[in-house]
Amino acid sequence: MAGVSTAGLSGCAPAPTATVECAHVVAQRVEATLTYPGATVLERGAHEGAGGIGAEVVPWAAQALAIRGSKQTVFSWYGSWLSAHGWSHTRDSTTGGGGGHIEAYLSDWARGDERFYITLSLVASERAHYTISPDQQLFSVGYTAPASVLGCQ
Repeated sequence: MAGVSTAGLSGCAPAPTATVECAHVVAQRVEATLTYPGATVLERGAHEGAGGIGAEVVPWAAQALAIRGSKQTVFSWYGSWLSAHGWSHTRDSTTGGGGGHIEAYLSDWARGDERFYITLSLVASERAHYTISPDQQLFSVGYTAPASVLGCQ
């Protein structure tokens, strides 16, 4: 789930199954809409996760945000909120495109079976998907939990 781009979320529609309810349930969680103060919400969506035969459905919600603020300031704000609400930081990482080029900074959090991630994308094509001023950075935040945690099917 970490680092999943939110580009094109609005084009995704949940499959018409008995589990559609879970996308609605995950979207109602406070973590699904936790937005840095002053951020511009570029896109927000909630979707059914992959289940498979005998596997539990894991719905997720994500939003793309344009933020005027440093990575450290934004990650710290989310970290303070998450820590105060029982979340534990699990790891920070980066992704790269080869040659030592960093494409994204990631911060992952957990609370039981729930997961929350924050990503700062440095990929020009992802920025180009949205209208972002030069003084803003593209962040994505996401929340996921198994259907059993959410109380849906």
